[in-house]
Amino acid sequence: ILQIMDLIGARDKMEQAGFQRKNGAFLEWGRESWPLNFGELAGQHTYAFQVVRSKFDYFMLDHARSQGVQVFEGYEVRSLEFDGERPVSASWICKHSDNGDLGKQGVIRFDYLIDASGRDGVMANHYLNNRRYHKVFQNIAVWGYWKNTKRLPGSRQGDIAVGSIETGWLWGIPLHDGTMSVGAVIHRDAIKARRDQGLKKILLDAIDESPLLRDLVAP
Repeated sequence: ILQIMDLIGARDKMEQAGFQRKNGAFLEWGRESWPLNFGELAGQHTYAFQVVRSKFDYFMLDHARSQGVQVFEGYEVRSLEFDGERPVSASWICKHSDNGDLGKQGVIRFDYLIDASGRDGVMANHYLNNRRYHKVFQNIAVWGYWKNTKRLPGSRQGDIAVGSIETGWLWGIPLHDGTMSVGAVIHRDAIKARRDQGLKKILLDAIDESPLLRDLVAP
């Protein structure tokens, strides 16, 4: 991501934001294990950062605001209006506000629309109906945040740990606040078969199946 931070002029801010520096990864896949070192890359992009996604997203929003972008927080797009196939305006309502605008509604017009609504997919799901899911990538992630875990040894303390299990794989991501994000990526059919057991048990069983992750959370 550092190349992108350089491109948008946010590199210095990123370096000072306090996120966990990441020098690579360590993978334990079946009976094999190997390190992945970003230091082998070229130039000034020989590391990355582990981030708390919500804090990083707001970091990016603030950077956009500092570059002159007009930002509206707490507003929800209710509908889009089109000129033929092209969206030209959006109806909005203020859902959260500290300045007395709660409930206020209006319309904003634009020349271009970038739909960054993620999984909700305002354009793709509600207007174009063109979102397609790849049959190979039908996985579900189950995760939690852990305190007082171990970290990978030595210079790998900030790196992601990846371990395989029979039905998928796990991550262990150390974060700047002292916690570790631990999650299991499992095919949805395997999740559905055990849904009555609860997601917490599915995660704990997956961790127990991975020697690498089991050791990290042992304390």
